[in-house]
Amino acid sequence: MAYQNRRFDGDFLTLKKVLDSGKLGRIVEIQSHYSYFRPQSIQPGFGLLSGLAVHTIDQLVSLYGKAEKCHYDVRSIYYPGESDDYIDIDFHYGILKATVKSSLSVKSQPPKFIVHGDRGSFIKYSSGHQQKNDHGPTRVTYEREPEDNWGKLSWIGEDGSEYNELVPSEVTDYGRLYEKLYQCIRLNKEKPVKDHEVLYVLNVLDAGVAAAKAAKVS
Repeated sequence: MAYQNRRFDGDFLTLKKVLDSGKLGRIVEIQSHYSYFRPQSIQPGFGLLSGLAVHTIDQLVSLYGKAEKCHYDVRSIYYPGESDDYIDIDFHYGILKATVKSSLSVKSQPPKFIVHGDRGSFIKYSSGHQQKNDHGPTRVTYEREPEDNWGKLSWIGEDGSEYNELVPSEVTDYGRLYEKLYQCIRLNKEKPVKDHEVLYVLNVLDAGVAAAKAAKVS
């Protein structure tokens, strides 16, 4: 379970709650952003896909499975053909386009999730569930999120009226994955992460690296 625990990030669980509510109607677009501003750390080598974007790729796969088609804009701003510090991958599922964006050159952070449906929209900034620590292990926060960072949901109801609300954030809980894993091993329950999902994510990573290698400046 190298990265699938991120299916239980608080902001992603909040997104799932909104999708399940049906208030947005048919979903036509999802944007998932996971970036930093660390241009000084960019070096030749391919690691951003497997080290960062993989989390959001897996989250989308857990929702919608294998895409009908993908478009890869994976490249390097600083070392074209030798790195993958800019990632923009579109996953197409019928009328839905789900986009994963990761970069090491984003100074002003966009929302973590932007979702549009045919009845409304939802915006959620990152829950800040992890804080990088240069002097020790990454710190993970399992506290309830303050209201000033709750997601914003706007939609048109069946009566034609407009509704706007703040969506309370779910709490990050990685233990849920390991509880499901325990039940799978000990109680013969369903696998929490399906084999075909793992293989598909790996194929997406391989295709992304191939795109980055091909993205040389002519």
